[in-house]
Amino acid sequence: MDFHEELMFPQLDVTDRDALLETLGAAVTGLGLAEPGYATALKERELEFPTGLPICGGVAIPHTSADHVSGNTIAAASLARPVTFFEMGGDEDSEVVVSTVLLLVFADAAQHVPLLSRIVSCIQDENFIRSITDAEDPAAMVRVLAEAFPPDHPTT
Repeated sequence: MDFHEELMFPQLDVTDRDALLETLGAAVTGLGLAEPGYATALKERELEFPTGLPICGGVAIPHTSADHVSGNTIAAASLARPVTFFEMGGDEDSEVVVSTVLLLVFADAAQHVPLLSRIVSCIQDENFIRSITDAEDPAAMVRVLAEAFPPDHPTT
């Protein structure tokens, strides 16, 4: 899997979840890895299937149907100010304050579950999350992700 500095956002300053998903969605679309309307699809899916997790300072792993994307990568953001997501598997109104986001962009629908499983494993590791949040520039974030998702891993 290739990682792109254009999809890495250290200390991103956004006002809310929708602004965050618009920013990440526009970056993915801008690289030609998703169709127009991708950000809207992300926001709609997030309302139906929330992705906020109350671990390691609050992490979200938004994604949408493989029908909307044409590439395989992960976009990452550490947030200057946390934003609120709804909790994955939680009650309808369970909120999670999120400060780290990993956006799954994967065109191969068969790989969604294995990749999501690998991401969930990574985000439970405080050192991995700290490496993302401490990254001072996009290149550092790419290095963290490339180390966590090496080319020989079955989902890459």
